[in-house]
Amino acid sequence: MRSDSDPRTIRELGLKAWLTEVLWYHHKGKIIAGLVGVIVVLWLIGLARSQTKPDITLILVTGTEVDATAVDTLESAFASALGDENGDGKAYVSVTQYVLGSAGQGGDIVYSASASVTASFLNNDVVLYLFDEAGLSMYNIDDGRFSDELAEKYGGTDRAVRISDVPVISELVGFNDDYPLYLCIKGKTYAYTSSKLTEEEYYGTALKLLDSFYAKYAQQ
Repeated sequence: MRSDSDPRTIRELGLKAWLTEVLWYHHKGKIIAGLVGVIVVLWLIGLARSQTKPDITLILVTGTEVDATAVDTLESAFASALGDENGDGKAYVSVTQYVLGSAGQGGDIVYSASASVTASFLNNDVVLYLFDEAGLSMYNIDDGRFSDELAEKYGGTDRAVRISDVPVISELVGFNDDYPLYLCIKGKTYAYTSSKLTEEEYYGTALKLLDSFYAKYAQQ
């Protein structure tokens, strides 16, 4: 009698019978695992292709959480001003929010946000920061992390521009005299120096966004 360890060949059984009685019988687990693996890979490839890469990312740091609708409005206003910078067919500006929290919410929340914001200073793809007064008081330190010269270019002082003075921010997003929003432009940090980027490569998209934003909205 032929044992299971000595399966019949295609010549003996024919292709159809061999596929079901030999290949499937002996290797069913491997076949299923392989098919699952292929499906997962194809799904990941499709997911990666469907995700739109931001034309630029801004960091928003606040003491309390800003409503998601307001963040969406910020993104839309900036995207409308900048346009499709990376050529993927879609104008998309990402505003990533970090909430500092308060003492009542526990130290983990404050630490987590602080660590993430601090790490962003080493990322040369992030140049523009938005702060409420709580975030500004924590991070707007005169240590070179933000540019005073560039802030002055857009009407700011002490490295910060009060961007909530622009009507689209105060009227649509909700920042106002009682709850202002500030813009800071990252200076030439250690990461910039070690990267060998030119000023155009480092600041190009960020300053293009600000120039377009103020041209489009400042006089409304």
